[in-house]
Amino acid sequence: MHNYFNVEEKTMFLAQIILCSSLVGQCIGFEDRDKHSVNITDCEKRAEALAEDAGRSMPGLVVARTRCKKLPGFAI
Repeated sequence: MHNYFNVEEKTMFLAQIILCSSLVGQCIGFEDRDKHSVNITDCEKRAEALAEDAGRSMPGLVVARTRCKKLPGFAI
């Protein structure tokens, strides 16, 4: 008996943000490793939510960039 799986490549997206401090002149990057998005729109929304949360919890830092990193993967 053979087991055949229908395997297809799925693209996932990981939300990333970069926060910078003008006082110290340094930046730090964060990735949302807890939640991956299956499409770019959801990832962009998640990145914006991360940026808003970061702005509230770390008021001394400014969001310099948000982006979505493409992560290739497979689904069975």
